[in-house]
Amino acid sequence: MLPGFFHTLFPTAGLGSLHLAAVIPAILIAARLWMLERTRLVLLSVGFCLLIAIAASASEFISGDPWFPMQGVFVTSIRQTLCAGLVVAVAGLLFYGIAYGARRTLIRSLRNNPKVWQPWQVDLPFAVLLAFVVPAMASLEQVHRLSDSAAELLGQQQWARALRKIDRLVELGSPLPIQGESPVQLQSSLQQEIARVTDAVSHASKTTGETLESRLLLARQLASLDRIPEAILAVQDLVAQSPTATLILATLLQDQQQWNDSDRCYRNAIVQLDRLPDSASKQSALVRAFSGLAYNARAAHEYQTAEQVYLLGIEHVPAAEAEFRFHLARHYQLGGRSVEAAEQFRRAMNLAPQTYTAAAAPYLRELRRHTPACLTGR
Repeated sequence: MLPGFFHTLFPTAGLGSLHLAAVIPAILIAARLWMLERTRLVLLSVGFCLLIAIAASASEFISGDPWFPMQGVFVTSIRQTLCAGLVVAVAGLLFYGIAYGARRTLIRSLRNNPKVWQPWQVDLPFAVLLAFVVPAMASLEQVHRLSDSAAELLGQQQWARALRKIDRLVELGSPLPIQGESPVQLQSSLQQEIARVTDAVSHASKTTGETLESRLLLARQLASLDRIPEAILAVQDLVAQSPTATLILATLLQDQQQWNDSDRCYRNAIVQLDRLPDSASKQSALVRAFSGLAYNARAAHEYQTAEQVYLLGIEHVPAAEAEFRFHLARHYQLGGRSVEAAEQFRRAMNLAPQTYTAAAAPYLRELRRHTPACLTGR
C-alpha cells in the first residue's frame, strides 16, 4: 500500500527521494532557527524561499500551464522538486510559528523527565509529515482537474484525449467516479470504444460511393481519435453542401487554434442555417455557431467582441436567450465582472428555471464568496 501511495505522489522513486531529501532538511533547519529565536535568519530564509518559489512558479506559467502553475512542481523536474522543498520549508515555518508556544511549553514542562523527547525528535515527524502534505495537495488538485477535463472530453466524444486523462488518473490511483464509473472501468470501456472506432474508420477508408452522412460520420470518428488533420481533409470539401459540415470544420479549425479560419466557417454556417426552416436542430446549430465565435474571440483576447457575439446571438435566436445569458454570465465571471455575471445568471434562471437554477447555483455561490453581498444581491 505504501509504494502505491508513494507512486501517487511521485512518478519515480528517485524523484520522490530527491524531493524528501530537499524538504526534510529544509524544514528541520527552519525549525531549529525558529527555536533558537534567530529572527533575522528566519526572515531572510523565508524571503529567499518565497523568491525562489515565485521564480519557479513564473517559469512554469510561461512554459505553458497557466491554470495551475505549481502543478508540476513535484512531478516533472529536479528544479521544480528542489523548489518544492523551499516552499514546504516556508509552510514549516508558518506551522512552527503557530505551534511554537504550545510546543515550547510542552518541552519545558517535561524537561525534568528523563524520558522526554528531544526537540529533534519532535521536529522530525512534523518534517516528514509536511514533506508529504504539499505533494499530496498537488496530487489531489491534479486528480480533480483531470477528472473535470476527462468528463468534458467524454461529453464531446473526444475518446483518445479522454483516455489520456483517464490513464493518468489510473496512475494516480484516483477513486473519483466520472459519469458514474471509476477511472479503471472507464479506461477499459474507452479502449474498447477506440478499437471499435478505429476499425470503422479503417473500413470506411476502403469503401467507395460514400454519402454525405457517411463522410460526416467519418470526420467525427477521426476527430474522436484525435486525428484532426485527417478529419479536416474528410470534411473540408463538404461545406458547400451542408451547414453541419461547416460547423464540424469550424470546430476542427478551432481545435487547431486557427481562429480566423474558424470564425469564417462559423459565420458561413450561420448564413447557411438562416436559409433553413425553423426547427429545434436549427436553433441548436445556431447556438453552437455563436458560442464558437465567442470562444474564438475570448481565445484571441478580444473580450468585448465575445460579449457582443453573445448579445447578437440573443437577437438572432430569441428562443435560446436563457442559454446565451448563461454563457454570457460565465464570460463575465471569467473576466472578473462579478456584478454583471450575477445579473446574467439570475436572468438565465428566470427564463429557464428548470434548466439553469441548478446549473447556475455553484457559480453564484462562488461569486458570493468573493464579492460583497450588497453587490451580488445575496
